Amino acid sequence: MKGKKHHSAGQIIRQLEEAEVRLSAGQTLAQVCPALEVAESTCHRWRNQYGGMKAEEAKRLKEREKENSRLKQMVADLLLDKALLTDIAGETSEPGASSRCGCLPRSGKNLEKRLLRRRD
Repeated sequence: MKGKKHHSAGQIIRQLEEAEVRLSAGQTLAQVCPALEVAESTCHRWRNQYGGMKAEEAKRLKEREKENSRLKQMVADLLLDKALLTDIAGETSEPGASSRCGCLPRSGKNLEKRLLRRRD
């Protein structure tokens, strides 16, 4: 094993199935893992994560994890936007600031630039 390999969910499922066949044939995990070119710890982790899954289920799991990550990022962005807007709204309530004209206070004029820079 020369470096980190990234296996797809389907490849992991196939390797786990092969490992189960070899284990049921009487081989030990220490004998099976070198044949699969993975460490024993990797085999245990895969069995915990993907044990009993079919390739389609594993693919759906990966897609859901990716979507969950994307949604968490969106929530973080929205919370940051809300914090910035709340901060600016607090500045506009100072005496002399007009809330009807839509004018931003001096410190809030760069809000759009800050939001665009953060999203890039």
